[in-house]
Amino acid sequence: PRAAEQPPGMASSTEGDGEVPWHSVALVPQEILSASPSSRDGVGEAEERLHRAWGCELIQEACILLRLPQVAACTAQNLLHRFFYRKSLKTFDAFSVAMGCTLVATKLEEKPTKVSHIVCVFHRMSQRRRGAEVAPIGVGSRAFAQWRAELLGSEKCLLTQLGFSFYGILDHPHKFILYYVKVLDASSSHPLLAQTAWSYLNDAMRLDLCLRYASEMIACAAIYMAARKLSIALPSEPAWYTLMHADIQQLKSIAREVLQLYRTPQAAWLPALGGDPKFIAAGDKPP
Repeated sequence: PRAAEQPPGMASSTEGDGEVPWHSVALVPQEILSASPSSRDGVGEAEERLHRAWGCELIQEACILLRLPQVAACTAQNLLHRFFYRKSLKTFDAFSVAMGCTLVATKLEEKPTKVSHIVCVFHRMSQRRRGAEVAPIGVGSRAFAQWRAELLGSEKCLLTQLGFSFYGILDHPHKFILYYVKVLDASSSHPLLAQTAWSYLNDAMRLDLCLRYASEMIACAAIYMAARKLSIALPSEPAWYTLMHADIQQLKSIAREVLQLYRTPQAAWLPALGGDPKFIAAGDKPP
């Protein structure tokens, strides 16, 4: 989607006096944010947020099991959020999309992973989360073929919806954390600051913040939250966030959303809003 005019820290495709920067990331316009495909299908805001967060949890867990770097997980989570601003949760379930996003992310981040490995990991995750008896899926079995077809179909749909072009939509806040902490001269005096901020960023990826705020703003918000948690006094004259051209109201808004996430109970399994697809139970042992 194209960039649109937004409040400070949100969508912007230009800098200075109309100059286009060498790399700008398109954020989702407000008219799309306020009327997602799922909401038009009658899905409530809280329910949509829950399914998005759950899909991102699946991606995070799968990337850990596949021993993929955090950047791959962030890329996959970004893709999932963008996809569901084009398609409804009533049509595409979060589990299938999470699988497809993971596969695409391994290719974008040049971390080649076998399709069979992704299938086996997500299959095991589904059994454990649904409370089914955990049994390996046989590569070459009919059940494996169904899961593989679902994964590749999800990948194809994802690529089609996002236009096969990702350079202008992917930018992760993680890459700013260490630099910002170093600028604040807190690397050695407060070694836990960067680590805590990094953890906040990992959790923040479950929200669609990356589609609404610039990555620099999200990184500053993570540092703001980490500093408050660790009772670290950051420079105030001038205010430290002005060095990063951040707005304090935007930082507080992001922080409130992340903290609200911690107050939301996590679900092991969420049935698809359009009904669980048949491939999910393929490979389960008969009762």
